[in-house]
Parts: sequence; C-alpha cells; structure tokens
Amino acid sequence: MAIVWWVAYRWRSNERWTFLLFIWLLLLPTILYLISSLLFPDQDDEPITDWQAYFYENHRDIFLLYALIFPIDLVDTLLKGTAHFKAQGPLYVMTMGLWFVLCLIAAFTKRRIFHASFAVIFLIWNLLFVGTTLLTDQGVIGGTPR
Repeated sequence: MAIVWWVAYRWRSNERWTFLLFIWLLLLPTILYLISSLLFPDQDDEPITDWQAYFYENHRDIFLLYALIFPIDLVDTLLKGTAHFKAQGPLYVMTMGLWFVLCLIAAFTKRRIFHASFAVIFLIWNLLFVGTTLLTDQGVIGGTPR
C-alpha cells in the first residue's frame, strides 16, 4: 500500500485534475483493500481455524485481483507522459509483465513451493525497488532532489 501511495504522489505536479483522475488514483488502493479483506476477513461470525486452508480456498481471487495491479500501473505510468514512461526503462515493463504472469500462475496453482518462493522473491524485489527509488528520488544516489 505504501508503494502505491508513493507512486500516486508522483501525480502532485499534475496541473489539471479531473474527477476521472481522482477515481483512477483510487483504483489501486481499492483493489489492495479488496485483497486485504480476502486475506484477513472479519472473523466475528466464524473464526478461521486453518489459515493455510483458508488461503488456498481464496488464493485464486486474491491473485487475480493482484494481477490487475501491474497493467494498471503500466497505464498509470503512461498517463504521466511518454517521456516518463520511457524514463522507467525496459526493466520496468519486463518487471510488470513478469509480476502479472506470476500472479496469474499463483492464482491457478496450489503448489506451496511456488507460493512460498513467490512471496520471498516479491518481498525482496520490492524492498530493493523501494530502497533504490527512495535513494534516487531523494538525490542520494544519482537522482535529483524533488
């Protein structure tokens, strides 16, 4: 969620705001909210006793929703301008495509080794992404301060 808000912050210099842009910016947080509600449902009615079984009962919906994030991010980046999109480099497009495909695989497989590996790799990749983005955006390593 923090990454989504950090990316949304890049819209701050946009001079023309519309209601559609506002709705667009709410799309990713809404999807993440839906995923969160699937991962951690209200347990007032019936407590979950087997979280692993619960996860695999709902993994298809969770990962299909999560797969939506990556094409939406590509569109969002393109909406900020073609120069901004090109500035992300080819690694960005390949990464978005890879996460999209891996989420689709995660939606349709119950292999525990895949889910465990995917979780660890996704976490490490995002920590590296956030770390380098924060450092470059703050002018620490090769970026210009904003």
